[in-house]
Amino acid sequence: MIIGGIDPGKSGALVVIDGWHISRPMGLMIRRVPITKATKKKEKDHVNWDLMAEDWGRALRFCDHVFIEHVWGARVEGRQQGGTSMFNFGYVAGFAFGLVRAYDKPCTLITPQKWKKLVGLKGSDKGQSRALAAKLLPDYASEFKRVKDDGVAEAALLAYSGGASLINPATKKLERPDKEEWEV
Repeated sequence: MIIGGIDPGKSGALVVIDGWHISRPMGLMIRRVPITKATKKKEKDHVNWDLMAEDWGRALRFCDHVFIEHVWGARVEGRQQGGTSMFNFGYVAGFAFGLVRAYDKPCTLITPQKWKKLVGLKGSDKGQSRALAAKLLPDYASEFKRVKDDGVAEAALLAYSGGASLINPATKKLERPDKEEWEV
């Protein structure tokens, strides 16, 4: 089974886990949100929509199911995110959802609380997400090293938790032979 996980946003990513086995995925494909750097002073960096459609489309073709993080407006350090940043976030999330639907792939919107519970994460510490992704997918740990790799790590964990819930629909939990091994 080939499972995709999407963490929307400018630092987000699509991660495809190939050859799913509950004990260990056989392969991983990472597609980051492609950002084009601003060339003029008054411009801002922006998403390269054409590249995203082409690159993500090639990866989505192979997916049997895609899990997309279902998020709403958030507070950052005690303040509400601004309208412009939330609008831009919505563009990326909507574009990703549209791509999945355009390729006619079954998808599940899953809240951060639900997928984090499935993999045993608590809170919103991005460092914990990166550390857990490195533990669960040790062959790809280098992909989760940098602070800015949190979107890739969370997309990988989304795919991992989603794949596990599809594989074991009776419990909706991961099979963990030793819980301590998974703690970060």
